[in-house]
Amino acid sequence: VVKEAFSEETIDTTTITYQQEEKKESSKALVIIVAIFSIIFIIICSVIINQNNGKDDTKITERELKYSDFTYTKNSSLTSYTIYVEPNIDISEMTIELKAYGEDNKYYYGDTITKYDLFKGSTYAYVFEFGIELSLVIDHVNYNFSGKVSYF
Repeated sequence: VVKEAFSEETIDTTTITYQQEEKKESSKALVIIVAIFSIIFIIICSVIINQNNGKDDTKITERELKYSDFTYTKNSSLTSYTIYVEPNIDISEMTIELKAYGEDNKYYYGDTITKYDLFKGSTYAYVFEFGIELSLVIDHVNYNFSGKVSYF
């Protein structure tokens, strides 16, 4: 009688152990399936994001500055020449090169000033100071505008 009870108990323990291992195996399979679906989801999301990057509306484009991008006025004093610029659009970089000549078209003075991030509706002063001695010989000036406009 004792022997039978012991063997029944052994059978029950074996059955319980087998059921626990079966649960472990099914848990491992579930983890593997979830991991595979997660990887597939990440790959699909990456592909979608990369496709949108090619069509992104926030892509910055840059072009050369045009005269229609700004208005300007000029003012001269005895020792300086000032150019006031008012952008019609936001300008990322604007350079003005000024050259001053005498009556005989001889070059006497030159300077270049660059400003960054000029905003529409604001006024910016480019002041070229050449001193009293040169002011006596300078007859006329030439100036060139250059720069870049960035837009989306």
